[in-house]
Amino acid sequence: MRLRVLFKTIIFALLLSQVVAANPLSTPIVIAPGVGVASAGYEYVFPLKRLLEAQGHTVFVANTPIFGSVELRGETLAREINRLVPTGKIHIIGHSMGGIDARMAISKYGLGDRTLSLFSLASPHRGSRMADCTLKLASKSMAAVEVARVFKKLMGDNISAIESLTTAYLMEEFNPNIQDHPQVKYFSIAYELQKPVYLNTPVPFFWLSNKFLKDQGEGPNDGIVGSYSSSWGKLLGVLNRDHWLNALGDQKTVQLIEDALRQNF
Repeated sequence: MRLRVLFKTIIFALLLSQVVAANPLSTPIVIAPGVGVASAGYEYVFPLKRLLEAQGHTVFVANTPIFGSVELRGETLAREINRLVPTGKIHIIGHSMGGIDARMAISKYGLGDRTLSLFSLASPHRGSRMADCTLKLASKSMAAVEVARVFKKLMGDNISAIESLTTAYLMEEFNPNIQDHPQVKYFSIAYELQKPVYLNTPVPFFWLSNKFLKDQGEGPNDGIVGSYSSSWGKLLGVLNRDHWLNALGDQKTVQLIEDALRQNF
């Protein structure tokens, strides 16, 4: 009798472990912040974390350098994830440069075997012409273009951060050398401002930067990154948002992430 009860208990435990493993809500999510934004903003101010938690997820925010190269930020992100979630599988959501940092951490700093998926939001996987123009103007004291001057300030005047976002670096150095991990599923959400731009973002800077990027050949963009550059892996959608409002998080972004998690894991 006791053996029968023990046998049933073992079978139930095995079945329960399979259900938990198959439940996307059981795997922690780590948010990789974008450049220029402190982790506290994603932790306490922006609603993305709270919206995901409302869906039943356990969500952490990595404390990565506010500014710095993708090498520095990627290495720090890997250490942070291992601190926050010491064992087991994870999902990563990277906003803006955070998506590039996450690719670095997965490919180079050992997170590939632990990461089930990476969701990148408005990440410049093929670089941003905003960074290109800003870097060129930086050597000329930024006297020519006000938009580029403001962007440089947003980057904390950190040239290494700007260099990590240029089309030359991403296309010629980063992408050829930082390979996607075969066990990780890559998803992306892109953003672009529809006309009239002033009705779709309350931030005047983006009214100017959106046109500035189009004049530079970027095409449809969110004011910082072109929607084409934001696509990596499976593109889940293109939303009418600016680069900061999608960082703040909204229900549509969360729903796209939620649907992908339930359909793929």
